[in-house]
Amino acid sequence: MIYKSKGREITSITENFTVVDLETTGFNPLKNKIIEIAAIRIRNREIDDIFHSYINPQIQISPIITNITGIDNNLVEAEPTIDDVICDFLDFVDEDIILGHNVTFDISFLFNAAWEFAGVEFNNDYIDTLTWSRKMLPNLYNHRLSTIANYLGIKGRQDHSALSDCKTTMQVYSFMAKKIVERNKR
Repeated sequence: MIYKSKGREITSITENFTVVDLETTGFNPLKNKIIEIAAIRIRNREIDDIFHSYINPQIQISPIITNITGIDNNLVEAEPTIDDVICDFLDFVDEDIILGHNVTFDISFLFNAAWEFAGVEFNNDYIDTLTWSRKMLPNLYNHRLSTIANYLGIKGRQDHSALSDCKTTMQVYSFMAKKIVERNKR
């Protein structure tokens, strides 16, 4: 697949965006599949709407992935396939800026699904909290979402659950955006 455009990374603060997270059967967007997709639309720093779906990948989910995500073959057996979900997801996201943690991973899977099943490029601009974390929290031993969440004291989350990770990413972004605003006031 030739990628024309996957959007550009935004480094400014915005109050309107859509937080996106996926769970997948592996790390390669050309051979692995989406098994959960979640998005939270934010307007003026408030939740406007939520999109969530488990996805039947039409392949076996490995025990390793089930151990990480809690998603097994029985859970997704009766769920829709990505070709049934991708157009609704694209309509939900529309042209919003995408917010995510290590979001280029998610964008690669979404780009492939949008191209294959809807015939469109997924090229929304994006904000990556991983990039922001590396700049703003350089002393952390790693910049996984769970590490940042623990550092910030974010409670009530379930790691590697797409919807929970969206909520955590939103909290991480809010913390970092607040710090940027405070620095700019000095």
